[in-house]
Amino acid sequence: MSQPYLADYPAQAYLATAHEATEDTLSDTIATAITSLADYLAAKDAVVFGAPFVRYHLIDREGFIAFEVGYPVDEPDSLADGEHKAGEMPSGRYGIYEHHGAPDALVRSHKTLQSWGDKQQVAWACESSGTTERWAGRFEHQLVGAEEQPDRSQWVARIAYLCR
Repeated sequence: MSQPYLADYPAQAYLATAHEATEDTLSDTIATAITSLADYLAAKDAVVFGAPFVRYHLIDREGFIAFEVGYPVDEPDSLADGEHKAGEMPSGRYGIYEHHGAPDALVRSHKTLQSWGDKQQVAWACESSGTTERWAGRFEHQLVGAEEQPDRSQWVARIAYLCR
């Protein structure tokens, strides 16, 4: 099992679609959105240079989760339309943890990164109010997923939290 660590990342342009889901519908919504966006990018002959990711903007522990599903692409503004939006992963220092295994266990990996951050006194770029968290940079990069590996226990996701 990997250990959390800090790494500096440059800004990264991307194209994404925005979504909302509950904890019960999150996994299916993400899977459908990744497939749909990949199909759109292929139809546009877009230059994709990285793994698909989920960017969490708002997490309400008693309600819904607002997020984007995206791909790093060249010139996202030229691909944007009403449904597909250009965005940018903020540059900065990130807390990183690599999750190995099925997506159902991602919650445990997020807790591992958060606990490590607490012990290291890392402040995340997140505003909390009651049961709601607003994140400036909370990502899950799908490094190995369904397209590369049908066995979900072999999937790999890089969890990245922007630091303050």
